[in-house]
Amino acid sequence: MGSAHSEMMMRPEPPATNTPFTNNIENPLINETENKAMSEYLYLVQMDVKPEVEAEFNRIYDEQHVPEISKVPGVLDVKRYVLEKPVPGVAKYAAVYRVSSPDVPQGPAWVAASDTGDWKPKIRPHTLNRAHSLYRLL
Repeated sequence: MGSAHSEMMMRPEPPATNTPFTNNIENPLINETENKAMSEYLYLVQMDVKPEVEAEFNRIYDEQHVPEISKVPGVLDVKRYVLEKPVPGVAKYAAVYRVSSPDVPQGPAWVAASDTGDWKPKIRPHTLNRAHSLYRLL
């Protein structure tokens, strides 16, 4: 059995990861460049929902809407947020979609996915104060 020093030196280095979802510790600029090339846009959707359907809104959004939208080509990531403290004029819910092109949110695949399941008939009519914004990565 060798010393602690020699055992540490014999441990293999972890494999280098260089994917958009992990940080490259050796050269962080590699991932920054890849992420910028891969995802140029954020599509922000904000809305309120009538209180009487809020539980169903969250269930359908999480179980149906997000999984369907996530399958659309060019959708790289989806995250949902709820406003921590009420702010006058600001919607309670926000969804942030990371997309590869500004055309993705208006494309036929997105529209079809958005109309799938219970979202269109059961939830969309009860949403209000909706805002849609598209941001380009600087």
